[in-house]
Amino acid sequence: RPSPVSVYAATMASLTQSVVNVESTGGGGGGGGSGSTTTIPTTTTAAREGERQTQHAMLTILSVALEHSSPTAIKSKVRETVDVLVKVGRENREHSGALRAVIKCIGFALRATAKTNGKEELEKMFGKGGRGEEEEEEEEEEEEEKNGLGQAFSALCHFCVDSRPKVRKSAHEAVQEVLSATKGTRAGKTIFQKTFGAFARQKLKAPGEAAEKAANMKGAKGAKKEKDTAIATATEALHVLGTLKGALASVEEPTASKIVDATIEMTSLGEPLLETQATETLLALSVSPNPGCDDKTFLKILEPAARLAREASQTQPTKCVTLARLITNVTVQMYRKDAEEARKVLPFTFENLLKLLNAPHEGVAIETCEAMKTLIRETVDSEMVREGVKYVATLRVQQKMNKKNGSLKPPPMIGVAKSIESALGMRYRAAWPFTIPVATQCFQRLGVAGGALLTGSLAAL
Repeated sequence: RPSPVSVYAATMASLTQSVVNVESTGGGGGGGGSGSTTTIPTTTTAAREGERQTQHAMLTILSVALEHSSPTAIKSKVRETVDVLVKVGRENREHSGALRAVIKCIGFALRATAKTNGKEELEKMFGKGGRGEEEEEEEEEEEEEKNGLGQAFSALCHFCVDSRPKVRKSAHEAVQEVLSATKGTRAGKTIFQKTFGAFARQKLKAPGEAAEKAANMKGAKGAKKEKDTAIATATEALHVLGTLKGALASVEEPTASKIVDATIEMTSLGEPLLETQATETLLALSVSPNPGCDDKTFLKILEPAARLAREASQTQPTKCVTLARLITNVTVQMYRKDAEEARKVLPFTFENLLKLLNAPHEGVAIETCEAMKTLIRETVDSEMVREGVKYVATLRVQQKMNKKNGSLKPPPMIGVAKSIESALGMRYRAAWPFTIPVATQCFQRLGVAGGALLTGSLAAL
């Protein structure tokens, strides 16, 4: 039974020879010699179709071999492999089946660059400085790059917005594969993530710019043209958001923060479909077990999510439930990244969740209370309890001594306790069946300190 590496080597040799044969015949372009002008093009076309089918079969075998070969073996020949695949893809760009196979193979080949060690090896493989070093690089500058690996990955990104659904799907999977495999590596951070980040931001910003131009355009003809452009850019943005759902968690800082900023901007365009997809993209990031962004990036999501949740609480229950989950997951992710910073935003989080309890749809109240219980379970720790007990004790001493306590700033635990107390008030009486379990969860979490910190909740109960 042949090994994957031997199959990879043999298939690449055959595919390379096939590319040489096609180039020697002028790419099936009809030939320039003498003879019948009716039979030569037909023969050439038939031969080219046979060659294409053969290449498609070889690409299918190659994709399996690349998937199971060791990255070290692929890395030694990755530039040659990708160069050949790019040529095959260029010849088959109008043929969806073969093109999808090429995209898959390039994705498997590029992930082998995760084994690149050191700056010198990286420069040898990608060229000095790599691809995508400057944020301001535009598409035409990308085309001038001499490095084949950078161009190949850039092509994968652009196929993510292809008009053919199956090609888009293959490109989505390939991009996600490369970003996931190279996460935490020098090649991933300096090459692939920056390339993908620049592409994603360009596509996500385009709908807003196009909509602004369409609004300012005078004349029916010009307005229609700008409107068509706005629709096209919005469609591409939707495709990019689809890619981001699976890829954004593999992008590290500072690129991740910039992509999140562009995604948040999508929620303020007034386009329901774009807003929904952007929200779902951020939700996918928030549930990732190991996202590449830091706590500051997650913090950026909280305020827009809270605003959207308030706006949707009365008329869009499904959207409101999604946003309640997003707010909760983002806060939990912040706690995992930096517990101290997460504690500071807990009162804000509980306060905004509290405002959703008056939603006319019972499902919103149920999900909101589940979110509160999750936050209590995941983020209320011994440090918060200690600070809360110390604050209450200090407050009581000052009251006995008739001292003013204006300079005493309440810690986060007090803000959480006040939100739970408010949830048990008459204003939210319709949600009592769901808020009482939240208070129970908090009492269980606080233990003996619950009596001192939740006196208002005890009185409300």
